[in-house]
Amino acid sequence: LLSLGNGRIDPARNYTLLGKERHDVGRVDNGLRSVAYPVRAIRNDSFLYCRNILPHRWPAGNPEYGFKNTDNSPTKSYLTELAPTHPDYKYFEMSFGMRPLEELYDVLNDPDCVKNLADDPAYAHIKQSLWEQLKADLIAQEDPRILGKGEIFDYYPNSKWERNRELYNDPNWNPVKVFEEKFGKH
Repeated sequence: LLSLGNGRIDPARNYTLLGKERHDVGRVDNGLRSVAYPVRAIRNDSFLYCRNILPHRWPAGNPEYGFKNTDNSPTKSYLTELAPTHPDYKYFEMSFGMRPLEELYDVLNDPDCVKNLADDPAYAHIKQSLWEQLKADLIAQEDPRILGKGEIFDYYPNSKWERNRELYNDPNWNPVKVFEEKFGKH
């Protein structure tokens, strides 16, 4: 999709919304396999606010499955083998660690979004304002996660689910059947 315009297309709108459901291999939750890591976010000229809807889940996949949402590489091997006491462990946390419910970044002063300001009282009004705007827009768009109907995303089968039978050590695992039993054929 390409826009005919460029830059800020609608001068009355100074923000954009982002959403992620990524249905990953190697993330499990409450008996479900290959579940999503849902995030909704709003970004304006100065701030990025992220709402990690299920922060008890691992963003890069579960450790017991080798953080499968990240391809193997020397960097991944290095970080995942570090002890928590190692000086570089902070990079493991940044790459593979759990995320809080809310993240807020000052993109003008922290363009790499490293310093989370969500718990800083000085930014409480900004965080609240961005959350209210995000929530209002998502409700208007009938986002299933915001409306309490987001579990359907966790049941959508991964496109290559058959190869994951070995990962989950279950030759009979069939997420298509699980989805159809819960929601019917689509």
